[in-house]
Amino acid sequence: MASKVMAPQPSKTHTGNGNVRRSTSASEREQALERELKILRTFVEQAPVGVIMLDRQLRCVQVSQHWLDGVGVTRDQLLTQSHYECFPNLPEDWKLAHSRGLAGESVSVQEERYVAPDGSEHWVSWQITPWGDSGETTGGIFIASEDVTERVHAQQESQKNASSIRSLLESAPQAVIAVSADGKIVLVNRDTEMMFGYQREELLGQPLDILIPESVRGRHSEHYQEYFAKMPSRRMGPGTNLTGRRKDGSNFPVEIGLSNYETAEGRFAVAFLVDITQRKRLEQVAQQHTQEIQTLAASLLTAKDEEDRKVSRELHDQICQQLASLAIDIGALVASPLPENMRRRLKSLQVRVVRTSEETRHIAHELHSSVIDNLGIVASLRDLCDQFSERNSDAELKFTGHAAPVVVPREAASCLYRVAQECLQNIAKHAAAKHISVKVAWLKGAVVLRIADDGDGFNLKAVKGQGGLGLIGMEERTRLVNGKLTITTQPHHGTRVDLEVPLPDVSKIAASHELSESGTISLEARLPHGASIT
Repeated sequence: MASKVMAPQPSKTHTGNGNVRRSTSASEREQALERELKILRTFVEQAPVGVIMLDRQLRCVQVSQHWLDGVGVTRDQLLTQSHYECFPNLPEDWKLAHSRGLAGESVSVQEERYVAPDGSEHWVSWQITPWGDSGETTGGIFIASEDVTERVHAQQESQKNASSIRSLLESAPQAVIAVSADGKIVLVNRDTEMMFGYQREELLGQPLDILIPESVRGRHSEHYQEYFAKMPSRRMGPGTNLTGRRKDGSNFPVEIGLSNYETAEGRFAVAFLVDITQRKRLEQVAQQHTQEIQTLAASLLTAKDEEDRKVSRELHDQICQQLASLAIDIGALVASPLPENMRRRLKSLQVRVVRTSEETRHIAHELHSSVIDNLGIVASLRDLCDQFSERNSDAELKFTGHAAPVVVPREAASCLYRVAQECLQNIAKHAAAKHISVKVAWLKGAVVLRIADDGDGFNLKAVKGQGGLGLIGMEERTRLVNGKLTITTQPHHGTRVDLEVPLPDVSKIAASHELSESGTISLEARLPHGASIT
């Protein structure tokens, strides 16, 4: 049982041999007692916690103002009524604690809910201590109480926030791992357990290295120290090959985002991880399908070119020759003695046959220019430009090109020719250009074709979005020869197409064959009103 609070005792003066020499007078004893009581009242009144002193009948002997303020009653109410009359709704466990205190036991509670007489809810911390003379019974009890409502509410709010954060972490569709500055794991969520195959207890307090493949732990340690030195928030996502290690030792690709937070315990890094195994698999499948499509496209283009070449040869060598022979035979008939009306009809027929022969020859040329095979790419491009000028007399076309210093492979020559053909057809149909420039230049290791016009231009993204087959064909042909195609255009500012095709064994090219010292062509002098195609 705790010791009781004892009442002050009167003092006496003794002689050295133990006999009473002089007793304090009654008046002095009363004054001393009054001083002690005054000090006790002052202490009770000024106590920073609520204090009340009750006798054995639980009537108030003394009470602090702090206690009165806390319970919402007056001093007169407490002094004229018993404690239970003032507070008829006290919990039964409180009454039991009072009985235990009167029996000489000290009782305390850290946090307990209490409803004040006005109906307001409070949380209090209280302690009951017996007081009185030594003996079998006590004189009463001290009750010291403190209103801890704000502290309890703050704890409840903190717990609520912690619960919300925990729920958020647990429901996150990605693994979340918090790591301290010394590399120890301090927090994980359920997705982390599922992703790596560990139980939470197996991860907390462990070094982060257990989740990283052994082959990259050294590099990771350097990156980790660098990150904690700066603590930036960043995404270590696409373009980086990051790998995680499961409990069973298997590795898998991950995408990671990094963040950080700071508390009184220190700074922590937070990693958000996503298992991208399925994405990688789909990317590989997509890449494989893309390669298959590109291979198929290459085969189709090659087959088309070969078929065009074959059809062109058939048209030129067979149909055109037969039409020419037919025209000669008709001419011979015209020269024979025939009625005039018959002769006119035969002449008209001869003209139609010749026109058909020319159109057939043109079709054969469009399918495949034999000049490429016979005279080379520069001559075939010059011939293509001449044909454009004949059909489009309103536009001025300037062709610049030098003889090839090396033999150009058929695939490269075909790519250059078809891209130029497509560009000139587009200019004729859509550009309304007044000036066109076509230039072939031989750089070190490559041939460059540039076609520029001062026409209407177009929105490149919009055209690509519509799936224009012309642009797709140009890009695919360029890819087949490992070339580079660049299209620069915008509405009302003309168009420029640059095609660069690498060539084998081109190492000694005269400087005069290059586009220019800067590798560009300027059309500024040829454009109306000083406009420049860029």
